[in-house]
Amino acid sequence: MATVAANGVDTELWVGITTGSTCTVEFVGNVTSGEVNEVISGTVWEDTTARACAEYRIGSTSFGRATAGPVTAQPTEPIPAPSGTTTYTVDPAPTVSGQTATWTRVSGPSLDHPRYEARYGPPRTTDFASLFRTGTDPGTVQAWWCVGDACSDEATTITPTGAAYTTQVVFPATCDTGGQPSATMVDAAPADYSITTSGTPSADGTETAWEITVSFSGRLSGLDAYTHTGLVCPTPERTP
Repeated sequence: MATVAANGVDTELWVGITTGSTCTVEFVGNVTSGEVNEVISGTVWEDTTARACAEYRIGSTSFGRATAGPVTAQPTEPIPAPSGTTTYTVDPAPTVSGQTATWTRVSGPSLDHPRYEARYGPPRTTDFASLFRTGTDPGTVQAWWCVGDACSDEATTITPTGAAYTTQVVFPATCDTGGQPSATMVDAAPADYSITTSGTPSADGTETAWEITVSFSGRLSGLDAYTHTGLVCPTPERTP
């Protein structure tokens, strides 16, 4: 909309709005001021620049053409909730290095859109992997489509196909004084895993070879159990 005032008497006021190089005016009336409303085409979520022009006429003679602007506007539209592949997967197979086994490989959702950017949270971030800290359950993960600071009012819940979060297990490299393995450290909620140990004594009874198995349940259901071997503990001497 353009609002202008003419400085003449008994003049016709002509006003126009343009996004291009040529501004075409239209008759408003024999008035000292007036308004023109015009729909300007533009691309959604992209800036459109417009200028206003005005002149007044006596008869067929034009006087004092003036321009104003430019001004910038951005067409918008309601942003829908994200759609696409709305799941994520923690790789069930561990990565093992020495005494440590980790389940930290995460495949995120696929919510690609030609105009919108997917953000995940809370908090809202474009880096899906950043929601996962080893041993910490992210809870309910949601996604929004966004353009700049504008995001969809409705969120889409991103659900796990198996385990809900990542974890790490550090197996013991030493034995306690009783000839048992030292503690196995698991980065997970206690309700989400269990540890079993099995020992095989040597033929001469001087040592025991241990197998330590960590299995998963609850929010870590779907992860492969892993059995660690190689720890041998000496048999404590019996007190007479």
